[in-house]
Amino acid sequence: MAARAAFIVRSLEDFESELEAAWDESTGGQSPVGSLGRLAILQGRYTYPGPEGAPDGFSLIKVRDFHLDRRELVILRGGNGSGKGTFMRLSAGLTRFQEGDILVDGVSSAALGPQNYRTYFSAVFPDFHLFPGVYGLNAPLERVREELARVGLGGKIAVNDQVGFSALSLSSGQRKRLGLVCAILE
Repeated sequence: MAARAAFIVRSLEDFESELEAAWDESTGGQSPVGSLGRLAILQGRYTYPGPEGAPDGFSLIKVRDFHLDRRELVILRGGNGSGKGTFMRLSAGLTRFQEGDILVDGVSSAALGPQNYRTYFSAVFPDFHLFPGVYGLNAPLERVREELARVGLGGKIAVNDQVGFSALSLSSGQRKRLGLVCAILE
């Protein structure tokens, strides 16, 4: 069992090195797109497919016009199953609208391509994997330390010159806060 775990850890470390090298090679460590000024969803529609053989699914999301400006705060609220998570996946490009368009500063997300479009988003999902560092991060170490302190992890986690974290053995709440720091720094 221990040998298998050691093999998995080595494999993950090798994968980690490959990701860093691929990121630096393909982008020079920089994001391929600029900063987001305005996100607009125009006439978006998504319908969940029905059971096999059923004529129609059920329509879950219809968005007539939604605009989100840089640094604007929007709160999505609704009951269980009301579509909040689906809307977030659609907005981030993890799921595609079947009709309508998403514009970034007036440019269609289709023209940007899915990979470039997704660089505008960072998320901390409930079942995320926490890597020992942040890849493609261009934030100074002092900024990383400030964000760690802001979420109450400044005394718990140190960060080194390669923006690697000193501790990953954290409670689930601390792991989510560290995930949030990574998302903020992206």
